[in-house]
Amino acid sequence: MTDKYGVNEDIFKVISVLLVEDDDESRHIIENKLAGMFSKFTSVSDAEHGIEEFEKNRYDLVITDYFLPGINGLAFTKAILAIKKDTPIIMMTGHMDKDFLMSAVNMGVSQFVAKPVHIKLLIKAVNNAVERVILENMRIKAKEQELELLRLQETHDHFQKQFAMRKEMHLIRNDLFLRFFSKSKDGSFNPNGWNIDVFYESHEIVSGDIYSCYRINDDCFVVLIIDAMGKGVPAAVTATIGVALFSYFINKYISGVITDLRVVIDKFIDVMKTNLLDDEILCLSVVMIDSALDKMWYSAFSMPKIWVATHSGEVRSISSNNMPIMKFTNKIKFDCLDIKDISKILIYSDGLAESPTANGNIYNSYIEEDFKNSFFIKNFEANIKKHVNEFSDDTSIFFIRRPFVNMVYQKEQEVETSFEGIEQLEEFFAENVSKIGLDVISYECFFAAYSEIVMNAYEHGNLGLGSAEKHRYIEENIYEDKLLELEKTCNKKILSRIIFCHSNSLNYVAVSVRDEGEGYPDTIFSTNVSVNTKFNGRGLKIISHYTDDFFFSEDRKEIFIVKLITNKNDSLT
Repeated sequence: MTDKYGVNEDIFKVISVLLVEDDDESRHIIENKLAGMFSKFTSVSDAEHGIEEFEKNRYDLVITDYFLPGINGLAFTKAILAIKKDTPIIMMTGHMDKDFLMSAVNMGVSQFVAKPVHIKLLIKAVNNAVERVILENMRIKAKEQELELLRLQETHDHFQKQFAMRKEMHLIRNDLFLRFFSKSKDGSFNPNGWNIDVFYESHEIVSGDIYSCYRINDDCFVVLIIDAMGKGVPAAVTATIGVALFSYFINKYISGVITDLRVVIDKFIDVMKTNLLDDEILCLSVVMIDSALDKMWYSAFSMPKIWVATHSGEVRSISSNNMPIMKFTNKIKFDCLDIKDISKILIYSDGLAESPTANGNIYNSYIEEDFKNSFFIKNFEANIKKHVNEFSDDTSIFFIRRPFVNMVYQKEQEVETSFEGIEQLEEFFAENVSKIGLDVISYECFFAAYSEIVMNAYEHGNLGLGSAEKHRYIEENIYEDKLLELEKTCNKKILSRIIFCHSNSLNYVAVSVRDEGEGYPDTIFSTNVSVNTKFNGRGLKIISHYTDDFFFSEDRKEIFIVKLITNKNDSLT
């Protein structure tokens, strides 16, 4: 709405104004005419008070006389702009020569009004100055809104990607997560089995890499790595569809024979290739291991080499036997390897092989040596980190090995479920493990992990004490009394094994504790897991931290913890 001066009163009402005028009559006239037009109007008689007032309230507009007591209007203008740059300043002066005006403009004066002041001309000057303020404020506000929209969009995109990753992780299967794959289900120890460790790291929130591990029957398991070529969401979509489709065909067609796996892969390729873009390719490693026949069948589609190591320490590689999957892929090749003499197998995606090293190479040239000198996923990771700071792409790794193939000897101790039995097991551990070459810190950490699994077998396994009950008994200060009471009616035993192994240049000890309870809970063996699974239980966190590896028996009633012996003890060989 405009007033009699032809200016927008609504705009004036949101503006604060500071007037600096030493002439009392002029100041009062201007104040009476303008004060009611603005949200805030303040007048002072000299520059010093003007600067003090401006510092307190940071006005939107300043009107000043040129001739002021103390410092003049130009010096005052300089002081105001030093406090808040881009403040519009109107200068009232009778001094209108060209040099003065140029100096004032260069100083930062926005408008000039000649003296004696005509109110209409002053209001028009204010209107011109205010329009610039409003436009600038609108520009700033628009920029802030644009930034806020970008932040909201980024937040939305981040959540969408997180949901996509959750979906990817939900589709991953790992039937053998933390389990020792052997045919023993009656509690008897069968050392001729396999343990499958997985490392998985997404370079972005959504990943073009995805893996799964399927238990087919008592003798067979299949591992799968899909590497969709490309970046970001398109690759993640292809990988996600691929693993879901492969899981569906595994459930529908396979029973454990190699001909069934051929059917699965044929059907998988038939569906996937029709859904690939013209320039899109899909890389894949499928490996099936039959522990009864000691055979490994593999079909690798333009994937990095598969590495295997023999019992004697010889390492050799297996190259891909198929081109990548594309729209025109038809025939596939399957090969078989006798693994009777194989102690460990490494399968991985190119995120590992192609990662740059500190010396400018790629990690591919170090894989053979690091694989040869690693027996667990943890020390393989440690060896990788000697060369690679971070992976250049999504990375999936299967580290598959026979934990006990190089067993030198084992000892066993079985005890009653009692405090006395726990003490006997601790003595058993000390007598056998303290002499094998662990340094003091490694021994103490390993003993802490051992104590944790012994107490778990005693409390939760054989005595059947739940976590909630345990905490309640502790709070009521009756914990030990309750344990002694439960001991009286418990006739179950606790068994501990100590197994010494030697692999190439590595000595290691595996210690297990077995109870006769219900077994470790299903939540530990979630099918939707990655290597970074965060354990909820304090005990498993301790075990993971203090050991080089740990895993469970088939029936979940026995847990094995493993420690490398860095000080070589020739007596073990």
